[in-house]
Amino acid sequence: MASSSVTISGTVTGLPEGSNTLSFTYINGSAPGSRDIVNLTTTPVALTIPTNTLFVVIVPPSTNTINLLVSGATGETVGAKLHPTNPTIIPVPAASPSIFLFCASTTISNVQVYYI
Repeated sequence: MASSSVTISGTVTGLPEGSNTLSFTYINGSAPGSRDIVNLTTTPVALTIPTNTLFVVIVPPSTNTINLLVSGATGETVGAKLHPTNPTIIPVPAASPSIFLFCASTTISNVQVYYI
């Protein structure tokens, strides 16, 4: 087992009250420490989520221009849109998590999926 810690921090500006600083950390002391590389089409692909996974990090290629889609149900054809290049962190339930990835059109190759 691996241990993982992912910290997100930054400042949000332009708010009516000025700016706000935010910082949070995702921690898993018994993370599986694994990664997949997936190729996505318009047909949903079920991720095989290892035991002890608390968060799935999806990292599309930096040159991608097609929206990724994510769903939690078999046979979903719509899904929720993810940004074409920005990484996404999805917290998953400890028991029986299901995530299906696909894309809006054509193919997206070399999408990195980290299990933490």
